[in-house]
Amino acid sequence: MNDQWPIDTMINDLNDMKDELHNITDDLDNITVELNNITNYDNTIYNVCRVIFYVPIVFIGSLIVSITYDYITFNDKDINKKLD
Repeated sequence: MNDQWPIDTMINDLNDMKDELHNITDDLDNITVELNNITNYDNTIYNVCRVIFYVPIVFIGSLIVSITYDYITFNDKDINKKLD
């Protein structure tokens, strides 16, 4: 026969549920930490890609703008004045 009172059984069950809930909370905390690490890793990859791709784009863009400006503002008269 069972030597525990029904209230003791209920208390034991509640304690077991509390422990299980604590374990689940710890697991959720671990998952949150892992997700934060993944987010930080994604941000690092994004920053590396920005450095790798933005610098050449800005450099090539400024080169194209400079060449275009020289092409638009070029006059044959200016060369003739310098030769005279």
